Amino acid sequence: MSDAGAGSSHGGSQGGGGSQGEGQQVDPGRKYGTIVNNNANHWKCIFCYKVLTAGVSRLKQHLVGGYKNAKKCPICPEHVRVELQTYMARKVEERVALSMQYQPVVNEDDVEDLDGDDEPMRKATKRKH
Repeated sequence: MSDAGAGSSHGGSQGGGGSQGEGQQVDPGRKYGTIVNNNANHWKCIFCYKVLTAGVSRLKQHLVGGYKNAKKCPICPEHVRVELQTYMARKVEERVALSMQYQPVVNEDDVEDLDGDDEPMRKATKRKH
């Protein structure tokens, strides 16, 4: 019972850390696994002790379930699944928002010459091997 309370209080502090905007937020998936042999790509689930070999992302997939890359942890508590699902969904939304904000820089050379004043572009030539 004390594990459930500890997990939910950590989840609340994680949300506060993301709103600060300073520093990098700690991935909540790291709370539910341990690094194996000092290799950041190898994580052991703290619930079923399964070793996953594709980093903390694969550990989170294992804990949440529903991914073809990792078998769902049979022991993971529901509040942990919900916490990680929420975190993963928020990260996807952040990535989409960032990609939508991206505005490519247009240089003078990138703009097509519409009036024909400038010299024409030279033809591409094949390399000789």
